[in-house]
Amino acid sequence: MFLYFGGCSYVTGVDLENREVERFSTLVSNHYNADHLNNANSGESNDVITRKAFEFLKDNKPDYAIINMTHCERMELLNPRTNTTYKFHAQHPKCKPFYENYYNHYVGSLNYFKNRYLLESEFRRRGIPLILMQINRVSLKNNGNNIYREMCDGELPTISTPKFSPEKYDSMLGEQLRNMRYYYHKHDKKIHGHFNSAGHRKIADFIISKIDSY
Repeated sequence: MFLYFGGCSYVTGVDLENREVERFSTLVSNHYNADHLNNANSGESNDVITRKAFEFLKDNKPDYAIINMTHCERMELLNPRTNTTYKFHAQHPKCKPFYENYYNHYVGSLNYFKNRYLLESEFRRRGIPLILMQINRVSLKNNGNNIYREMCDGELPTISTPKFSPEKYDSMLGEQLRNMRYYYHKHDKKIHGHFNSAGHRKIADFIISKIDSY
């Protein structure tokens, strides 16, 4: 069995003391004695997550793919000066003009659900089971709804909710930055924005249950 994992820092295992051992991609793969690729990197957008999955699929066919979609505010845009793609992030000072003048929730939601629809459609076309998750739910308020969302396969399981969420909903790990059980890291005695080994264990158990149900 070969498993493909995609996502951002939550999938790489940022803030874990031993990320190669403790992150959920390793835990799931060890459960099945399977080989796997963790193709995630910190700060990646859904554009990059989708593109990297497609690049992998060109020459490979995993038995299962597990992808965690990230914040809809992140985008991958072309830099016309260098003809290279650039990671756009709301907190990056060079991206400030874009987010102040062009970005709104409709733009982010449209891009998010477009990427999600592409992933669901392509993996279905190839006959590869896809387990999709998301960091937190994209709000449907403020023009958050669109045709791509309507074409997607219902709601995705969410890992957590942001600290100040406009909508309350159930998630696997509870509220981000407020949950001692899943966000407190013993090795440096702090609560981080990324979940701890217990959080990775809970997510791994969820993925295992989904694979076992196929």
